Amino acid sequence: MANLLHELRHEQFDTPDDEHTQVSIGNEHWSVTAQVSGLITFDNIDIVEELESDLPENLYLRDVPDSQMKDIWRAVIRGDRRSLFSHPWVPLEKLPPYEKDYYRCAA
Repeated sequence: MANLLHELRHEQFDTPDDEHTQVSIGNEHWSVTAQVSGLITFDNIDIVEELESDLPENLYLRDVPDSQMKDIWRAVIRGDRRSLFSHPWVPLEKLPPYEKDYYRCAA
């Protein structure tokens, strides 16, 4: 997971690469993607695959510190729903506005 956060925080090429701006961890039911911008997306794969689920298709966070991002990804890997949803996920329309590329600008 530290390697994934490193990829978010550090440009890997001399010319900025606008095509590789996110990293993701998933299991058979969910995935969580972090983008350089700081947008974190929960995707409910069960709904995409037309399986029954009591969770929404997508939820969002913004500007999550590294330690919390690791906790979120660990929860996905373990399938730990309680831990995953202990974070303040919201629908897209309730997400705070984008201000800057969080993972490239934050320390």
